[in-house]
Amino acid sequence: DVVAWGVLPMCDQHFRIIKGRFRIPLLRGPVDSNVKKYETFERRYAADLSAWLSNLYLDIRHLPREFNNQATGRRFDEIDYDFEVDYVNGKVRTL
Repeated sequence: DVVAWGVLPMCDQHFRIIKGRFRIPLLRGPVDSNVKKYETFERRYAADLSAWLSNLYLDIRHLPREFNNQATGRRFDEIDYDFEVDYVNGKVRTL
């Protein structure tokens, strides 16, 4: 069961990936898929403060796109991979 949910934009108005420190309000209950804009989300907890559960604080930093292999001492920055990590199931998937 979902206890709370929140929203965070992934890019700014110029479509650059966001970075910095953010406070994410979490609302009680299941995710409402009708919420399409952050403004709608904001109005929901502003109108009914009992819907607000807590805040989640995030510090988003861009990591350098290079990999240093500790075992061999070799540096890999020519090959660029996007990957997804599933910590719950212990799996890594290349996208």
